[in-house]
Amino acid sequence: MSEKPQLNEVLDIAVSRYTNADAGRTTRLTLAKGDFDVALQENKNNFRAAFSFNKAYADAPNPALKLSDLGIVGLPLSTRDAEAIKSRRIQAPFGMGERTVVDKTVRDTWEMDAKLVSFANPKWNQYLSGVVGEVCETLGVNIAASKPRAELYKLLLYETGSHFLPHVDTEKADGMFATIVVVLPSYFTGGAAHLSFGDLSTVYDCSPRSQLETSVLAWYTDVTHEIKPITSGYRLALSYNLIHTTQSLRPALATHDSVTEKLTRVLLAWRDDKGARTPEKLLYLLDHKYSEANLKAGALKGVDAQKVALLDVLARKHGFRMGLANAHCRLSGYAEDCGGGYYRRDRRGWYDRFDDDDDDVEFAEVESREMTIEHFVDLDGDLISKQLEFNEEEETIPADLADNVESGPHDGQDYEGYMGNGAGSLERWYRRTVLVIWPARNNYKVLYEGDSGFKHAVEDLYEEHEPEAENELIEFVLANRASGPCDAAEAVCLCALARNDVAQWQRAVAACAEGAGGVEGGVRVVDDEIWARALEKWGWESVRPSFELMLKHDRGNATRLQFLETLAGEPWKPIDTDEDTVKAVHAELQPWAAAQAHEVLKTLKIPTVAECPALLKAAHEGGGLSCLKDVMLPQFLPTASEDVLRELAAQLFAAEFFPESTEKTTTISTLLSAGIAKATFFKPPPPQPAHYRSWNLPSQPQALAGDHAELAKRYVQTCIVLGCPELVGSVLDKVGDTSALEAKYAQECARAVMLPVVAACVERLRGAPESVPKERLEKLKETAVRLCFEWFVANTRAVTRPDVAALIGAVVVDGDAATFVQNVVPKLEQMKFNETSIRAVIDELHAQRARFTFPDGYTGRTLDGVLSGFVDTFVALSKPQSPAAITATLDWLRTLGAPVFWQRALKHYVDPPGANAQSAKTLLVPLAPALRQWGTTHGVLDQLGPAFQGLVKTWLRLVLGPAPPANATLANQLAGLTRWGCTCGHCTGAKTFLTKGTGRSKMLHRIGAPSRKHVEGYLAVHARGLATYTTIRSSPQGLEVSATASSGLAAATGATVPAQPVQAALPSSAPSAGPVDLAAPSQLPADIAAPIGSPALLQQVQRPPGTVVALARVQDGGTPDAVAASTPAVGAGAGIGGEPPAKKRKMMPVHQDEIIDLT
Repeated sequence: MSEKPQLNEVLDIAVSRYTNADAGRTTRLTLAKGDFDVALQENKNNFRAAFSFNKAYADAPNPALKLSDLGIVGLPLSTRDAEAIKSRRIQAPFGMGERTVVDKTVRDTWEMDAKLVSFANPKWNQYLSGVVGEVCETLGVNIAASKPRAELYKLLLYETGSHFLPHVDTEKADGMFATIVVVLPSYFTGGAAHLSFGDLSTVYDCSPRSQLETSVLAWYTDVTHEIKPITSGYRLALSYNLIHTTQSLRPALATHDSVTEKLTRVLLAWRDDKGARTPEKLLYLLDHKYSEANLKAGALKGVDAQKVALLDVLARKHGFRMGLANAHCRLSGYAEDCGGGYYRRDRRGWYDRFDDDDDDVEFAEVESREMTIEHFVDLDGDLISKQLEFNEEEETIPADLADNVESGPHDGQDYEGYMGNGAGSLERWYRRTVLVIWPARNNYKVLYEGDSGFKHAVEDLYEEHEPEAENELIEFVLANRASGPCDAAEAVCLCALARNDVAQWQRAVAACAEGAGGVEGGVRVVDDEIWARALEKWGWESVRPSFELMLKHDRGNATRLQFLETLAGEPWKPIDTDEDTVKAVHAELQPWAAAQAHEVLKTLKIPTVAECPALLKAAHEGGGLSCLKDVMLPQFLPTASEDVLRELAAQLFAAEFFPESTEKTTTISTLLSAGIAKATFFKPPPPQPAHYRSWNLPSQPQALAGDHAELAKRYVQTCIVLGCPELVGSVLDKVGDTSALEAKYAQECARAVMLPVVAACVERLRGAPESVPKERLEKLKETAVRLCFEWFVANTRAVTRPDVAALIGAVVVDGDAATFVQNVVPKLEQMKFNETSIRAVIDELHAQRARFTFPDGYTGRTLDGVLSGFVDTFVALSKPQSPAAITATLDWLRTLGAPVFWQRALKHYVDPPGANAQSAKTLLVPLAPALRQWGTTHGVLDQLGPAFQGLVKTWLRLVLGPAPPANATLANQLAGLTRWGCTCGHCTGAKTFLTKGTGRSKMLHRIGAPSRKHVEGYLAVHARGLATYTTIRSSPQGLEVSATASSGLAAATGATVPAQPVQAALPSSAPSAGPVDLAAPSQLPADIAAPIGSPALLQQVQRPPGTVVALARVQDGGTPDAVAASTPAVGAGAGIGGEPPAKKRKMMPVHQDEIIDLT
């Protein structure tokens, strides 16, 4: 932060000097902003006191003024109370030498002695004490040493005409050193107080707010002051003597001669430099900061108040303006915080940091800083603008303004806090107040800065101003007319009319008629009322030069013609004069307007579409078709755009004031031919930058290709409607001309422009066969189809339904689809479309089904046959990843009409190529219930039998694997069980276990030794190799029958169910699906289980509808505990005769998610 220079430094510095010819002083001009800084900062003691004080108090209490013999006087003062006061008061005298005299030419005021005045409101004395403190602070009085007291002297009443010539107050009491005047609320105008002391002077005018506010004025007794005459109303004031009450030195007015002289030299040098080497404005940092509510001169404190008071006097005297604003600085970054501090444990057991105030944290790194100057007001506190633009390098004092603002305590902060692994973000805001001063020549540059400045300046120009201020504002508006030539011209012209200044009017029109900032001028710069008032006030010859300039600079045709038509038409209604004056002026300008209208037709500008009606009307009034052909068309044809020519032809065709004739038809044809010649029906895209890469993406249609196709179709339509069908061939030839295009752009043109145009012409042929030249249309169609197929081949991934629609529309003429099926379809079938493109082909073929009619005797492929082939291609390309995707595809295929489409697709989806056990788990298992739901929804459940059969076959094949080879030995062993003829209960239990049971053993408990031996005998004869048995040594004895490792279906077939595929297909997660219901809408055929080769499995599969086949879970890495669907009935059951088993084997539970639900 820069140091502020002291007095001795200032005296040694060669500051800017001003050349005053009258005083004969020669000086050099080297003004810089440092001179201003030095002059203000040379010694703060020079600014401890001001010679006067002025402040308005909107919140001052009502004193409840009580006057002897009158009682309480209401405020604001009424006329009745003012007259009552006047009737009981005396004329105020004044001192002249040692005499006191009354002379109304010097002082014309009514007064009442203080003894007759009192205050009923106890708050008044409290308020007055605060006023005394503020006055003393501004006047530089040491209150503690002086202990000043305000003593009421007089009540003063000023009426209209009352005044007091310049004078100096005498000391009316011992110790008096200043006067305080409290102006109570009352309506009046005039009565401004003019104060001066030495070279300093100021004016205080409290009349604008006098009715609602209490104003306080104060000055030292040495100050010369004058009260100007009251021009209306009554001014009621209390005059107080401010008295020194101690033995210390009485306060006295300090001189500012040294500072005043230095500041005067700086300001005069700045003013006379004209901005060549000086800034536009200066922003000076004050010692204190003030809120927006207190941002006004009356609220400044201490040294700030003294500086501003002194500068205000000098600024007014030497042509400067001043205001106040707040400088806001915002810093953001990261805090210097290592996470230290005191930690405490909360009731949940967590440790929270217990820091001191976050204000103690500092920045570790400032990432961004920003300073703005906001709430720019004048010294009365009235807002000038919300923000003030500034140049920190050239316009701030000190030069490092931001550093000075940030050096003090911050006004607010937002700290994120320590984040555990580092400090959080920190933001701080700083605010200080600056004084803004600028020379009057830059007044409007400062007041109307920013984007909306010009708008505010124009608005202010409509208000009343002093002549000098108005002239300055006019110069500013005209200098910045680029922001709005019409607005500037209107505002300045109105000022000129109000001031009766024709030269100013002419200057405004001349400056704005040229237009500026991309905004046209011309006849638009002033509206009809303004030029009518000008003609009434100054006459035709004074205004004529301005009209000629407006016409000269206008860029439009219709605007010029309309302006002249208005002038030459009926006289306008008088505004500021009478009808006779208007008629006289109108008679003068009519010949000029008529001549200018003919001149406009000879000097037409480039026309626009909106001007077509006005141009045809002007041609009609200027000589008819001959004027249009011979005068206007030679100007239009080289310059007008194709849309203007086409629109002009259409409006000429419809214009009733041009009767039908060969000449009219020829003119329309000429316009259309010129338009066709200028039209662009295809424009290649701009070349890509050298570094651009398409990354193998399909080429995209040119952005404007659709517009080009519409333009060509519009020309075809226009030529036919306007009676020029011979021009349709010109359009078709131009559309089909690709000689200047590269191959890829020719293909793009065929796809995006040629095909739609051909399709539109084909439609047109149906209603008016003679309107389209068939030979040229056929030529374009052949070119379009050939190039379109080339584009399809190069961009198979980008083919869309509109592309297919255009192709169908161009080829299928009059419903004859044979050509399309025989010639186009084979080419489409050969293309390598992706899933999206082939679906676009299918959708569009189906959508245009009505157009496909075949001739009698046609024996070729039908549309359904064509669609069937494309559907097969689509199904082969599509790879749905979920049942929802499959059912969505089936929904779409159902919209094509024939059930065969979705049936063929479903056959593919239940047995997809490349499927494995994993896909069986993720796709086929959940597909079964989804298919059943879909079939129920659409009423086709009875048609899904083949699909369910295919799904089960696929699942069994993928999960269980292929059928194993036959085992002849075990087959013979199983056949031996059929010869086990004993039917006793024990033999029956053992035999049932070996044929139909589950598990590895069967317990026959406590059957006794005889029965044990009986069963063992049968086992030894009929179950050799199938089972082993062990005596259970209990009382009585029992028998344990165990199936051998080679028993059961696995042994019989030699097959073992693979653990991993089954496990993958039937995961052991939480239950999510129902059991496998192998019941389809029809009985499943026996060949589903044939690959397994087991009658037992076939028996399980072919259960009645609704039965469930449960597949037990296979343990990781082991063999199946039980696979009911693939294992014969072998193993221990529930025991014989209900006897409890001697030994329990833990069985793994079957989960719901291991079941396939086909219901």
